[in-house]
Amino acid sequence: MTLRVLLSALLLSLLPYTAEANGWRCGDRLINTGDFALEVRARCGEPAQVERRQRLKKIRDERGRERSKLSEIEEWSYRQDGNELMRTLVFIDGRLQSIYVGGRAPTDTRKCERQMFSKGTPGAELKLTCGEPASRDEWIEHVERELADGTIVGISVIHERVIYNFGPDRFLRIFELVDGRLVKQSTGGYGF
Repeated sequence: MTLRVLLSALLLSLLPYTAEANGWRCGDRLINTGDFALEVRARCGEPAQVERRQRLKKIRDERGRERSKLSEIEEWSYRQDGNELMRTLVFIDGRLQSIYVGGRAPTDTRKCERQMFSKGTPGAELKLTCGEPASRDEWIEHVERELADGTIVGISVIHERVIYNFGPDRFLRIFELVDGRLVKQSTGGYGF
């Protein structure tokens, strides 16, 4: 029975981990959700990786009417030293909305070929860990609906597929993301 418990604990400790936080200490300064991007950059410095995208979404005003709004989204990833967990800060229209806590930043991008990532891992963290992909495809899916007054409201969803090639003796790694978050990872055939 003890061996089973130990094996279960070991397996759980090997699972990839992604969590969300409300604040983070950059050196001796604290940042929190709601802070402006300018404040965060002044406190934390330049991020190691920045990903930008736009999202078209529906919003409802105080009278119950719906309209579309285009939001600017930036994800800043910070990789400190090898002992600290990676942080990805998500800004929407210049305000810090969320802070994702990832795994430890590897110093060797070849570790990417055998590492499993959590569903929901930010794309910026994936790029920091694995480097530049060999191939990247992106497409936008527009979902529209018609309101009672005839107004069309659209929501855009960004899909990405990134492929990493580690050479002819290694398998390709394929990652699929939706709105900047990992939804699927798989292994392809041998690289080239």
